[in-house]
Amino acid sequence: MGNKLKALFELDGSLLSFLKKIGWVFLINLLFLATAFPVVTIGPATAGMYAVYRKLIEEREFAFFGDYFRTFGKKFGKAAGLGMLALLVCAVLVIDVWYVFTAMHGASGVVMKIGVVLLCIAACAYINALFPFLAWREQPVRELLTGAALTLARHPLLALESVLFSLIIFGGSGAIIYFGWYGGLFILFPFLSFGLHGFMQSYLFKAMEQEPAGDDETEEM
Repeated sequence: MGNKLKALFELDGSLLSFLKKIGWVFLINLLFLATAFPVVTIGPATAGMYAVYRKLIEEREFAFFGDYFRTFGKKFGKAAGLGMLALLVCAVLVIDVWYVFTAMHGASGVVMKIGVVLLCIAACAYINALFPFLAWREQPVRELLTGAALTLARHPLLALESVLFSLIIFGGSGAIIYFGWYGGLFILFPFLSFGLHGFMQSYLFKAMEQEPAGDDETEEM
């Protein structure tokens, strides 16, 4: 028992290791918000965030600004284009959901509601997968798009888990903002939502990668 407690509170023990990672999530979230503010840079900022998270969850040494901005600059063209495309898809889906759930009724309305919900789930899983693999792999856009789809098809349960995390994190943040739960630490949750979301997704999509790091096209960050 004494050895277990000692290990828990050592510098590299499980509890302090987790707390250190949460501290890094806070800092990475700040950097992400600062660099994604122009909107057009949201894709490169997301790629930079996942590049740092990859090393963080693997407990490798990393340069906080160096790894982030190296990926930000290196993947800027592809990431900016995919980021704006993802925002466009999200905007179209929001409009579709609003229209279907407010204007369509009867049997056809039920079918359309089911269809648009399934479409939202698929789009969420796909967008979630796209940016970690963009940050971690050296691939042309076409191979990246195809690879993300194939990876999700091979791991449907993890794909659904990815969507569930998105719903909990961003849905919870939206509820806090809407209902005004600003007491205590609740105010921090919406602020940290992007960094926390990326952190959780990094664990999921790393688990989806079946090939060993030395045999695939995963980047050595």
